[in-house]
Amino acid sequence: MKKLLIITLLLFFSFSVFAKPTVLPSQQQIPILWKLDTKPASWLFGTIHLPDPRVNQLPLAAQLVFNQSDIVLTEIPMELADTTLAQIKMKRTDGKTLSEVLPPDVQQRLDDYLKSINLQSIKQKLQALKTWAVYAAISILEVQVKHPFTKPLDANIYKMAKQKGKTVGGLETTLEQLGYFEQFTEAEQIEMLDETLRMLKRDKQQGKNSSEAMLQWYLSGAKTDIRDLMDELAPDNHNKALEEKFIKVLLVQRNELMAKRLAKKIKANPNKRFFVAIGAGHLSGEKNVPYFLEKLGIKSQRFVVPQ
Repeated sequence: MKKLLIITLLLFFSFSVFAKPTVLPSQQQIPILWKLDTKPASWLFGTIHLPDPRVNQLPLAAQLVFNQSDIVLTEIPMELADTTLAQIKMKRTDGKTLSEVLPPDVQQRLDDYLKSINLQSIKQKLQALKTWAVYAAISILEVQVKHPFTKPLDANIYKMAKQKGKTVGGLETTLEQLGYFEQFTEAEQIEMLDETLRMLKRDKQQGKNSSEAMLQWYLSGAKTDIRDLMDELAPDNHNKALEEKFIKVLLVQRNELMAKRLAKKIKANPNKRFFVAIGAGHLSGEKNVPYFLEKLGIKSQRFVVPQ
């Protein structure tokens, strides 16, 4: 399920129950910017939901258009109430613990993984979480261990916009975004977690790092289609049916919804400049957000920063 891991990191903002709020310096990157054919011009900027200091600050070109913006939108609002709500909604409501739900072999793989990164101490904390929330946490856990004081770029953009007095908001609600994972059965959630644990183990055995490969794809400007990256990293024996469901729910449906909501907001604020920060995967491939915006009468083009 490397493909599912990629989608999670590039499309789904993971609320962390472990990260601490601070900002660290980042390295130079090629920004993923789309200029909307609106008057005044508005912009889409692609992010990656990894708490890594190399990708948690705006590159210069994006910073310039951010500074000129009136309204800043992220995938979801990032107020304290939203973070608190997310942490509540991640908790199990079936009266069971994680260990009671997971098959013994999956539980053993989870225990082995936590031991391999010296985080056995959080095992008890995971017991109260829904299976999909554990999957999402595992997806970024090693990066958080390496950079425990770093917040993802989306959160930093939202905070910076508020500090500058800009209007802020989200294209989805927190409940909506968390609800996407609720569309998967318990069995599917367990399979997602299990395959991610297997993938992480294979990566270690083969000296690979899928998160780093995604980060390098992002730093280089995400010039190739997200599906090409997925195919490059995915094992041959992945569950294609679950993968397609994942892509439909977390990619295509959300792209269309975000495009509709953004178009509505632009229409309601005709004299405002928007800066919209969303996962880079939403700006990649055929049926991306710009594709659906064009269907709504808003054309756009990828902005190439001179090197």
